[in-house]
Amino acid sequence: MPSKNLQKHIENYDSIKPLQSYRGIAVTLLIVFGGMNCLSALTSGASTQFIYNLLGLVILSPIFYSIYKGKKWAMILMIVLLGLNQLLILINGSYSGIAMAIAVIFFLSQAITVENNRKTKEKI
Repeated sequence: MPSKNLQKHIENYDSIKPLQSYRGIAVTLLIVFGGMNCLSALTSGASTQFIYNLLGLVILSPIFYSIYKGKKWAMILMIVLLGLNQLLILINGSYSGIAMAIAVIFFLSQAITVENNRKTKEKI
């Protein structure tokens, strides 16, 4: 049985505001942190890194949109991509972005739970 908060998300799936839904929060965090990476690269003078970060945001934008629309495959793909990215960062000896990745993965996993329960409820 889902918690009361998850139950609220399932029951009010179509009427809940984007920044109150798990999928909306996850997408917002991804865009904000991606933008912060771009801004950080731009202010540090790393123009090549800025272009790579901006290009990454553009390439990932269809996945962001799919997450917002509630597509589980996109949520799972983003969890895998974030995990691989953080693993590579840890291998290089840095701990940057771990809190962001954990937060996004938490909201994406909650969104997957909502999607699973919503689909099960629709079938009944």
